[in-house]
Amino acid sequence: MTNRPLVDRLCSLSERGYAHRGWYLQAHQQVRHLAGLLGVSTVRCADLLSLFSPRVAVKRSINFTVHYLTTNGEFRHDVTRSVRAAVAYYEQTGIIRGPKTSAFASAIMQDESAVVLDTWMAQAMRVDQREFVRQRYEYHADVVRRVSVRLGIPAARTQAAIWSGIVMEHGRRVPHMS
Repeated sequence: MTNRPLVDRLCSLSERGYAHRGWYLQAHQQVRHLAGLLGVSTVRCADLLSLFSPRVAVKRSINFTVHYLTTNGEFRHDVTRSVRAAVAYYEQTGIIRGPKTSAFASAIMQDESAVVLDTWMAQAMRVDQREFVRQRYEYHADVVRRVSVRLGIPAARTQAAIWSGIVMEHGRRVPHMS
């Protein structure tokens, strides 16, 4: 059963960030444009962007992705070992292993059911980010899906609105892809 005060809080945050509910649509358009400039598929560009995203700002993830694609697979010096390992695994298998990174890639590719749970979403839910481990990820994603049903908008847009709301609650601007 879902915690009603949590759902109410997430609804409030989504109202605050509602103007940014289309973040993933804008991200998709920008990733599609970037992929065209770099001569790769939109899916590959979105996948790499998501793989480079853990614990960095969106713009830094873009910089890592562009560097990787324009240097024939070289990493910038400040890419973490875990990200390097995730990219190497992806290159060998075509699979993104982490639930957050795979959801991020899916959301960018317009999967309206994708729910990305990161440090900002942990703050929105008032939980430790370690709660988002595989077996608990779906539980928390389902909370966002319940909010999406209540609001009548798809889960990915609801999550983007909540994410934007918590970012703004902390006095920050919602970042753009470019």
